[in-house]
Formats: sequence, structure tokens, C-alpha cells
Amino acid sequence: MSSRARLAVILLLPLAAASLLTLIRVQARNKENARMALEKNLQAAGSLQEAYADTLRRHPEYATEEERRYLKDYLGLSAEEQARRLDELKKAAGRLEMISAYRSWGRAQDDPPPAELAAYKTFSPRGFKAAGDEYEFPHAVPIQTAPPITAHAEADRRLRSLAEKRGYRLRWAADTERLEGLGRHRLQPEALRDWLRLREAAAAEGVNLSLVSAYRSTERQQAIFLGLFREEAMRSLGREVTAEEIFRGEADALIDTILAGSSIPGYSKHHSGYVIDIGDPATDDFTDFAHSQGYRWMSADNYYNAKRFGFMPSYPEQAGLQGPDPEAWEYIWVGEDFFRRF
Repeated sequence: MSSRARLAVILLLPLAAASLLTLIRVQARNKENARMALEKNLQAAGSLQEAYADTLRRHPEYATEEERRYLKDYLGLSAEEQARRLDELKKAAGRLEMISAYRSWGRAQDDPPPAELAAYKTFSPRGFKAAGDEYEFPHAVPIQTAPPITAHAEADRRLRSLAEKRGYRLRWAADTERLEGLGRHRLQPEALRDWLRLREAAAAEGVNLSLVSAYRSTERQQAIFLGLFREEAMRSLGREVTAEEIFRGEADALIDTILAGSSIPGYSKHHSGYVIDIGDPATDDFTDFAHSQGYRWMSADNYYNAKRFGFMPSYPEQAGLQGPDPEAWEYIWVGEDFFRRF
């Protein structure tokens, strides 16, 4: 190689090195950009997966097996494939939420709801039931040991077994020192505040609502249940039923009649201090609430007026085994934020 050629090589070496370094840097930057894009897409996919799963949880009987299988199959994909199919997941999640919401509102999809409805999550009947069962109440503790019902342990076991077959379960006990009074009723402060707001909003629209029942101790629930049981026994049999008859299963039909409308102690949601029974003064009895103007106002558009003040139905229609028969008058306070989308 001539000296001139060697000189040219020497002069070009820094340029080649610089070009190579630039290429390496570009490749590294592209790789980092691709990594960041993948991470961003996976975060978006994670949020959409949770939204999809949340819609399934809130509308268990509305979702089809195909929609459940879609999410399961998507979760089984590699990270790269999940990111690549992000738009597909977004469309599927949006479609599932839209169909479920319109069904919950009782509206056709060509009947857009007011914007205020869309601000709140919707629930199917079984979705409401599951939400109420799974909610962890502040300032209350789960009841671990079932309180006594009668003075007969074997009879009590029989009563609890029959109650649990209907869907009853042990509930929550309030921190009673926190409860605040409203006339003869007591409630957790948050529930009391929002009940007063709900009642005022209803009155402003010409709807009268009254508070029928609020917190109940286990002792009070025991007295209610046994009183109703004695009354029904005297009415149907002309005498009281003994604990031995309960234990032997000879009073099962009678017990089931009471359980259809009244809980045994420890199994009532009222123990939490967050549950209310509502009445409409225009009806003869609060148990006729389902046929009242008050109920129509509370339950319209998937219980919109209840949800915006933090309440949801406790025992809605078509929710399966819940314990008692459906009770249009009973509502659980969980707070408005529980329902808010935004």
C-alpha cells in the first residue's frame, strides 16, 4: 500500500469509528424506544384487562361464556402478543361494558343515557349481591362466632343450617361507640349523612322517603326472629314450637317461612350500622315499598338515585339465593366513590 493510501486510511478511520458509534447509539435508542413502547402498551393492556374483568364481576349473569373465554385466552398470550393486540382488547372491553350498562339501565343501545348516568358503574342483580357480600365495612368487624338464638345448642345449629341453605351468612358488627342517632335509629355517621342528603334530594323531586330501620344489635335481631317465630307457630299450629322439635327437623317449614323475611342474629346486614330500611309514607306498610313512588325513584336507571348518595340495593330481585326473599326496602351504604367511574 502506498503512503498516500495509508494516509487516506488513517484519515478515514475516525470517520468510520464515529459512524459506527452513531449506528450503535441509534440502534440502542431504537431498542430503548421499542422497550418503552412495549412497556407502555403492556401497562395499557393491564388496565384494560382489569376493566374487562371488573365488568364481568359487576355483571356475572350478563356476560357470555365467549366473553369470559376471550379474557382468559388474552391473558394466556405472550407479553409481545398482548401488546400487539391491544386495540382488539380495547374494542372488546368497550363493547362488553356498553352492552352490560345498557342492559342494566333497561335501555336500548340507540337510546343514549344522560351523561350523569354514565358517571356511575352499573351492576346486574347478582353483581349488586356480590358487591355487598364482598365489601369490607370500615369501623365494623366480621362476626366470627354465631350468637345464640335459643337456649338449645342443637336447635341453633339446625336454625343456622337452614338459614345458610337460603344464602344467609355471618355479617359485620359495628363499632357501636361511633353510631349516631336520628330519633330512635342509629347509624354509622357516613351512612346517616348520606341518608339525610338522599331524603332531601327525593323531597325536592316530590318523593317522600322515611327511615324504618337502621342499626340492630344481635340481641335485638334475636328478639325479632324469635317473636316472629312464636307468632307464626301460634297462627299455624295454635301453640309454640319446642327446641327439640326444631332440632329434630319437625319445624323446618315453619322456620323457612320466617327466614323468608327475617334473619337470625349474626346474619343480618343491619348489625354493621351501614344498612337502612326505607319506607314510603304513601304505602300501608314498608314491605310494600316495591310498589311505591319512592322505590321507582330509588331504582330507576340501575338505582342511579341510590348510587349517587352511596347506597345500593341489599337484596335485589333476580339475584339468586341471598337469605331472605328480595327486599326492595333495604339498602347498603358503601359510599358514592364505590360507584364513580370519574
